[in-house]
Amino acid sequence: MKTIVIAGNYNEKAIQMFQQLCPAGFRCEIVGVPGDDELISITENADYLFLRGRVNIPDRLLENAKKLRLMQKWGAGFDQYNMEQIGRYNIPFMNCAGVNSIQVSEMTVALILALYRRILPVSQDMKQGIWSKERYLPDCRTIHGKLVGIVGIGNIGRRVAKLVQAFGARVQYHDAFRLSPEQEQDLGVTYIDFDTLMQTSDIVTLHVPLLPSTEHLINRATLAAMKPSAVLINAARGEIVSETDLYEALVNQTIAGAALDVLEDEEHQSQATNPLFTLSNVVITPHMGASTDEVLQAMVERCYENMLGVEHGTIKPELYQNYRFFTQVS
Repeated sequence: MKTIVIAGNYNEKAIQMFQQLCPAGFRCEIVGVPGDDELISITENADYLFLRGRVNIPDRLLENAKKLRLMQKWGAGFDQYNMEQIGRYNIPFMNCAGVNSIQVSEMTVALILALYRRILPVSQDMKQGIWSKERYLPDCRTIHGKLVGIVGIGNIGRRVAKLVQAFGARVQYHDAFRLSPEQEQDLGVTYIDFDTLMQTSDIVTLHVPLLPSTEHLINRATLAAMKPSAVLINAARGEIVSETDLYEALVNQTIAGAALDVLEDEEHQSQATNPLFTLSNVVITPHMGASTDEVLQAMVERCYENMLGVEHGTIKPELYQNYRFFTQVS
């Protein structure tokens, strides 16, 4: 019987699904987030390792896990792990690309609406018996007729494009890899350079991975280029935005508002440590864009699907796109 080690923080329903859907001939060992020595010991004879969140992967683990055929990441992001390190050991590493695109795209639109319609402060007023409809009316906006700038037109960015178009918005995008003319026509989007996107968009929404080239992509200079009436949405990775520069831009009314599902430091957050929490023109949620009940089974199924593809030899790098495969780094 082959062993699957499942490491990371999972809720009880996800754990139950891993156990219920575990393929015949495999044994699931759910270990939470153990210390380095314990995880090294647990994975020494493992055939597969599933990961979620910031599980530390020391070199000794990769050296000792001689049977390990795949490291499978829950979710689409892979920035929590040192891919160069993993690549040195020539261990396949796969993610669940596209599985959560519906959830994150819906969350993006929810963030826009929460910010544009001032839903949170209005709700708080209502709970205190304050009818503040007229008070907030001058600050409320509609998506219809706005120009939405999408930075990153992958699985999530494309779904966001379709959703905001349903509200009557126009869409422009920037990506390191431009779509084909046929894809642009099908999506109804216009390619534009990054600087022009920042200068002309009413809503800028971020859907790029965290890479050295995207860290603090949104900074004092890029925020200063935006329209004073524009808003920023980030449901990608917190480190893409310089929060210090964003706070300054919001306080100085360089831009009108921001909605963030991700933060630079998500482990230690409070009003005392993050001044963004004190601002009324900011909506902040706890990295829950992909967190819906519906996505749990799809994510578990994709993890097992990828694992079985490696087990049976049907997954080959040249045939599959929805994965990350890192070979040895020279």
